[in-house]
Amino acid sequence: MPNPFPIALRERAVHAYEAGEGSHTEVAERFSLNPWTLLRWIVRRRGTGTVAPLARSGVRTSPLDSDVLHAVVGGNARYHGGGTDAGVQQARSTRAAGASVHAFCLRSIEAGMS
Repeated sequence: MPNPFPIALRERAVHAYEAGEGSHTEVAERFSLNPWTLLRWIVRRRGTGTVAPLARSGVRTSPLDSDVLHAVVGGNARYHGGGTDAGVQQARSTRAAGASVHAFCLRSIEAGMS
């Protein structure tokens, strides 16, 4: 997830909108923002009194199944050859960011499971 926009930018953009300097679309364009982003900030200001970003929740867990990934990384030839093994099919259908795969591999190496 990218870093949140600076609070000063959020404040300036919302203030410009509230001061009537244009529609939310015009103000968003002036500040090089997506109009929906500015709308979220406006709604947040009205609801909470601040435009500060929401606190990030805890650590996200990887959607990868360790047994399936180990089978694939461990040289399961059918994975590369288009076999029909159920575990391989599950690995193919699992959608995970490259960072998730990388983090999983690092944890596996650290745990001595490589």
